[in-house]
Amino acid sequence: MPLGAMRYQPSASPGYMAKWFAKGITPQALARAPCLTFNAKDALQRRWIEQYFSTDITPPAHFIPSTQGFADAAMAGLGWGMNPEGLIDSALQSGRLVTLLADSPLDVALTWQVSRIMAPALAPLTRAVLGSAQHHLTPPQHA
Repeated sequence: MPLGAMRYQPSASPGYMAKWFAKGITPQALARAPCLTFNAKDALQRRWIEQYFSTDITPPAHFIPSTQGFADAAMAGLGWGMNPEGLIDSALQSGRLVTLLADSPLDVALTWQVSRIMAPALAPLTRAVLGSAQHHLTPPQHA
């Protein structure tokens, strides 16, 4: 079942932006500027670069396997990264984080999957997940 999309924002601290992107966000600057990566499977930063710059760059990375730690590391100036919008809204509003490019989110489609055998037993949980998704995620795209 499609739930919707979690919206990620490319974000960093103002100090980080001044140091690494003083001349703007370019493929050359992105190739040098350290990014934050959740784990070895995290390709969000590379997907964002590909989506907005049409190039395949693998910037140097710091591994931060904690969602809150990831946002905290960005605020501390350790790197830039794709942070869930809902997690960093207050940091963006206060100026502790800024987006790399205006209006450049990355939406990641989420789905809910339940086996047919377990579906009846998990029906209340499924309703709760679907209801929460309606309130917190970008609506699903229909083909």
